[in-house]
Amino acid sequence: MTDTPTWSDQRPPARRQNPPGRPAATVTGPVQRGDRRGRQIGFRTLNLAAPTDAVGDGVWAGWVRVGEGDRGITLAAAVSIGTRATFYSDGGERLVEAHLPACFGDLYGRTVTVAMCTHLRGQRAFGTVDELVAQLRRDVDATLEWWRAATSDPTNPNPGAHMNITILVGNPKPQSRTRQVAETLVEHLLDDSRTSVTVVDLADHIDEVFDWQAAHMNELTDQVAASDLVVVASPTYKATYTGLLKAFLDRFPQNGLNGVVAIPVMTGADDVHSMGPDVNLAPLLVELGAVVPGRGFYFVTGAMDRLDELAAAAAGEYARNLGSLARVAQHTRPID
Repeated sequence: MTDTPTWSDQRPPARRQNPPGRPAATVTGPVQRGDRRGRQIGFRTLNLAAPTDAVGDGVWAGWVRVGEGDRGITLAAAVSIGTRATFYSDGGERLVEAHLPACFGDLYGRTVTVAMCTHLRGQRAFGTVDELVAQLRRDVDATLEWWRAATSDPTNPNPGAHMNITILVGNPKPQSRTRQVAETLVEHLLDDSRTSVTVVDLADHIDEVFDWQAAHMNELTDQVAASDLVVVASPTYKATYTGLLKAFLDRFPQNGLNGVVAIPVMTGADDVHSMGPDVNLAPLLVELGAVVPGRGFYFVTGAMDRLDELAAAAAGEYARNLGSLARVAQHTRPID
């Protein structure tokens, strides 16, 4: 892990496909904690210190790379470099701030690469926070428009297609093995740059899950319900999924996941409860209206050294099942 952020004009290694766009510059370093102003105005960011030899201040469309080699994921990002003049008129700390429209996961302390590809505008101080928020929305829209264009494949008959994937983790321990299992399954299942992967780790929201008025939790349920694919992962607790996951899923109304493809994933210390995903979790997802494309994925945590192998096998089965459904769908009657 690098302790000091470094700049480079070289593109980092990508998972299966290179990240889109040739960056004007990239910065690699650990994500540090900020003053949470972005969270307060609805635009959470990951923050890196800006090296003195960085490009000039401004707002860019770009991407963030999390992880290395074949295990990495590239996500669209609206990137700002500057001193946050709206809040610090006398000059605050110069930071690289990246807002990920499709990621809510906790990345504190993890080393990431932030790329600035297309310059959107310069920095300026806004008269009010509302003016700043309105501009940030425009910046995010411009970033997503750039991302769609940069990741489109001219050989694809539907180049504008974009999939939203959510990994929902119900382990009360942050950065758990359950989360790692779910992330690895997604990495083996999807080979498409036109995807946005969101990690909703409920361990980061324990204080809010049981607060039925919490606005942020409502945003997360909306995010899950708007997904094309949701991987729902939980450790085995008393032969079933955790109460933390149940409390979150209880927020959904009947058919609240209608039209969402959902893959149930459970982990355990041994295979005694290997039917847990199918007997306990899958029926709940179906009751909520989700489509479950086959048997759930149960992973024994003592086999972490075989995670890639077992996740790849499970991903292959899901890919075949989804392919079969797609073939049938081509011959179904149109829905009025």
